[in-house]
Amino acid sequence: MKSFVFRFFSRATIALREMPRMPYGVFNKKFPLPIARAMNKLVFVFLIFCPNRFMIVIPSRFRYIFLMASHSLGLRDYKVEALLQLDFPKASVDLVESFSNARDYYLHGKMPDFDQRLKSVRNESYRVQNQTLREIIQWSFWTLNHKDFDEVNAKVKSFLVSLPKTGEELRRRYLPQHITNLGHLAMLFLYINYYRKSDPSRIIVLPRIRSANDFFLDLILRHSPLKIEFADPEIFSKIPPTQIDTLNYSFGPGGKYRTEADCAFATNQEFPEFRVEDDFILKLNEDENADGLRIIESKLGRKVDSFFVLHVREPKNGDLKFSQARDANISKYFTLADAIEKSGSLVIRMGDKNFPKLDSNFPAFDYAHSNIKSEFMDVWLWANCKKWIGTVNGAAFPPIAFRKERVLLEQWYWSAALPAGDVGVKKKIIQNYPIKIEISHEDIRVSRCMDRAFIARSGYKLCEASSDELASEVSKII
Repeated sequence: MKSFVFRFFSRATIALREMPRMPYGVFNKKFPLPIARAMNKLVFVFLIFCPNRFMIVIPSRFRYIFLMASHSLGLRDYKVEALLQLDFPKASVDLVESFSNARDYYLHGKMPDFDQRLKSVRNESYRVQNQTLREIIQWSFWTLNHKDFDEVNAKVKSFLVSLPKTGEELRRRYLPQHITNLGHLAMLFLYINYYRKSDPSRIIVLPRIRSANDFFLDLILRHSPLKIEFADPEIFSKIPPTQIDTLNYSFGPGGKYRTEADCAFATNQEFPEFRVEDDFILKLNEDENADGLRIIESKLGRKVDSFFVLHVREPKNGDLKFSQARDANISKYFTLADAIEKSGSLVIRMGDKNFPKLDSNFPAFDYAHSNIKSEFMDVWLWANCKKWIGTVNGAAFPPIAFRKERVLLEQWYWSAALPAGDVGVKKKIIQNYPIKIEISHEDIRVSRCMDRAFIARSGYKLCEASSDELASEVSKII
């Protein structure tokens, strides 16, 4: 009993501390579905019936979450406007500004004046310049459509070209972002795959922090033809921005910046790094392959000859309303998994414990919730699967390093830039008015928007694929 009470108050304390920066969708997904829905109704009723002039009674710590609730629950714009007029605590200010800028873009096509912002930091410290570049690119990457993002990325690259050079640009390149999640680690592999040919003497410097998967990082270090060093993470903000490469751009030996593979959707540039060749491909050694096979066969109590990985990003309570646009319900993949199983292969569901558990009759091994899940086994599964099947998320990219083909279903955001052999099936989007029309081009403002509420407020609706549609796509491949 004491343990339960302690855990309850510990979680409550953490939630209260995080409240000024917690999006409503994250807050909503922390609860089981019945509780979340009841909470939504209570918040909705409060916001509807509370007069705008009384919104000021909302404690400042909770104002950001109420602002995001009014947006996510589909309240009228004047309610959102009323909340935007309130004073917010310092911890929320940057998030409120980001939301307000995104709202101006999606509803009115207005972008922040990035030219002026870049101009204003030209003579500032490296720390201020690096922070500004990071904020501009991060907001643009998760907000703007393909065309507009490419334009902003080009502005940033032009700004970097115009800065004074230190003379050290081609000796060491500092990569502060490339190990913080699984997708970023895969981008590190692709970065090396490109520069091992175009600049083989390049030295890469990574922050000395725990990576998203230390075994995967170690495997990259074992195989990398480029020299890799580690440095205290504190120094990266003090490095001249001309010596830093990000997930969005990098400095080439010809003195020009190129767009990185993480932004391949937004440019006509070629990306030869997607071609994984025999002289640089990640492989486990014989003992590691044997260990992984022993672990999986011991757990399943059967011989494992071939298997497909299934990885579908989904909120724990299964409610897509407050989830990102790229999410889907794994329950729809039952028919697909059943077809693979009947073809003679095993289906192994990957992910983490924040995903909902599979139903007991779902034709797949729920590795995500098993006691054999580990960083090593994650890598073993990527390295040995027949194909990787799933929705777009960071874990969709490591299989590229093992030259494994992927089937990206319900792909959002849309991207045609895929390695040879991959299949990408776009998530459909419909324009709701004046008549329902399926949109097939990528220039609409919400073409890469992850916020379902912004998509709806912009007059569009995402169409989730049916179970039969998903199974049909995979049946063409297996």
